[in-house]
Amino acid sequence: MKKPMILSASMSDAWLPPSGKTESHRYKKGELLTELPDHFYPVLRSLGFSLLQVDDEFFTTCEEGKGQWNWEDFDGRVSRIRSEGFNATFFPHWHWPPPWYERTKGFVGTRCLSHNRAVPCLSLWSPGILPWFNRCIKELRNQYADDLSAIYLGIHGDFGEAMFFLGDEKLGAKMLVYFRGLHDAHPLHRDFWCNDRFAKADFRKFLARKYETVSDLNLHWNSRYSSFATARYPRSVVPRHKRQWLDFVEWYHDSMTVFCGEVAGLYRKYFPDTRLMLPMGGGLETLQIGQDNTGLPRAMKKHGVTIRSTAGGVCQSFTALPVPERFSRTYPIIKRISSACKFYKLPFWLEAPYPPKMSYRGTVARLFEVICCAAEGYYEWALSVVHNRKAFEKYKGLLVQDKPKVDVAVFYPTTFQRLRPQSSYPERFWVGASDIRRIIDYDVLDERLIGDGALRGYRFLIIFEGDIMEARTLAAITRWVRGGGVVVSYDMGKVLSVEGDDAAYMKLFGFTQTTRRSKPDKGSARSVVSTGFLRHFKSCKRRYDRYFYSDLSSNVTSLARGEKGAHVWACKTGRGYGIFFGGGWEAKEALYEVIRDAVYNPQMLDKSLKSVKSFNNVWDGLFETLFSDRVVFLNMTARPIRRKVGRKSARVDPFSIKEVTFK
Repeated sequence: MKKPMILSASMSDAWLPPSGKTESHRYKKGELLTELPDHFYPVLRSLGFSLLQVDDEFFTTCEEGKGQWNWEDFDGRVSRIRSEGFNATFFPHWHWPPPWYERTKGFVGTRCLSHNRAVPCLSLWSPGILPWFNRCIKELRNQYADDLSAIYLGIHGDFGEAMFFLGDEKLGAKMLVYFRGLHDAHPLHRDFWCNDRFAKADFRKFLARKYETVSDLNLHWNSRYSSFATARYPRSVVPRHKRQWLDFVEWYHDSMTVFCGEVAGLYRKYFPDTRLMLPMGGGLETLQIGQDNTGLPRAMKKHGVTIRSTAGGVCQSFTALPVPERFSRTYPIIKRISSACKFYKLPFWLEAPYPPKMSYRGTVARLFEVICCAAEGYYEWALSVVHNRKAFEKYKGLLVQDKPKVDVAVFYPTTFQRLRPQSSYPERFWVGASDIRRIIDYDVLDERLIGDGALRGYRFLIIFEGDIMEARTLAAITRWVRGGGVVVSYDMGKVLSVEGDDAAYMKLFGFTQTTRRSKPDKGSARSVVSTGFLRHFKSCKRRYDRYFYSDLSSNVTSLARGEKGAHVWACKTGRGYGIFFGGGWEAKEALYEVIRDAVYNPQMLDKSLKSVKSFNNVWDGLFETLFSDRVVFLNMTARPIRRKVGRKSARVDPFSIKEVTFK
């Protein structure tokens, strides 16, 4: 029998100061909870919730003076949680120390690069930050040693997540004004927060570790430093000096990852048997927040810390999108983190984003996300649970700890994204991964995961974006293809290593030095060579400009071609294939059909290749996730949809989840 997921809910409003003031909040009547109403407890118990979370004050701690801790508010809440038969979780925010500590000699604030202004949040590189955390964690142990079943590790940033400030002036900045009275024009904003002297010194140490000599540094950076001590942060991406910027971003992200590991070690020291959870927010991964979505899970493995992503249902508020797309847009965001947890064998949780205003349909989609991500647990705002009680009652039996069968991975372009500091999420990756979720379930692998060997767990890799990669990433993909993997890509221009070499990508997809691309005359016919393999591509009716390639490698098999050359082809490397679509992003609908054929018809290309098992190879707003003993569907349309599963005919009602077993 499968273990049920662990369900957790909020005890009180995380944004609420104990005073109860609400001037900076936009609450509607009934939304503000200082403590759960009496009738909430039996509802949560009946739905299987076992953990309730208490949050420390934002932007300070409860140490009113040195050694003068006031736990009164939290004592009452923790006591109430336990008396109602629940276990307690505590979420501290030590990184925003109280005003008295700011006035001490050892305090070093976090300082931005753009304005050189500090906020009263401890610098990640301050010599005093770990002793401060140690002191606070020890006091928490003394106060609640036997009362806490779980601790949500407050790390840094606006709200205690494993990142720097989000830079949302409507949220973090207003909250900082509200709690701390700071009316600075730039209290919290999107920036690189590493302008204190300890951060700069640490950066130079990083360079000295990575490059043994200054000559080596200058060679890779195309610089003229006389010593490591004179090295400076690069302020922007210079096309000919990419390694400078990539090193800076690597150091900045690794600094947060290392700090999280150090904090986790302190918590584990004082709470050896308590469930520890790391909050990971920042779903769209702007570089300035410094959150490494795969490095953090790898670092937490050592300390037995569960990862909890706050991005569950994050796109449900995108009201301009059709309802099915709100689900599919969230999917690659949460799969970035859950795929890393899966590979590093670390428990994964999902958390609903604030505020607790999710609709019934959004709640249903969010529960399906939890099922798809093999989550161990799920955190939800108590108000949303009670408001959408019917959804939890209907589907709580499906919330079990089980791993879906996933054979397809989508490539996340780490290097490509890091070289675009002004952009947010890689758009083509996001659109492509969102679109194909309607017909394919997948995990997401970035360059770190691929370097660590994660491709071994998959048979297909899809590349939507990333015209620049680390050379070692291209080498790892090539080795995987030789062993029998299938990678699918399209014409996004030259794909280079950071050093500017395109040889690995060209060889993988059958390009030669004499390969020519030509655009046919208007109305030029396309003849499909492999009608069995490209059956979906053949029926694609959308028109687009077609490019044809000639003088390809001898390892290439043309799958679709015209008079001037191949348009879709497969290049064999070892036991695997690189399948290439000759259209650009403007022809993405045709690309999706090539992907569909590669995943579901590979045996028509090579009998040794095995197709992905699916009951949902249709573009109709139904989503599927497959397990060893069952399939689970999500219908995000307003009409019922039927699917045949073996000999069973299953009807999936509008905006609902349906489980169909194979027995």
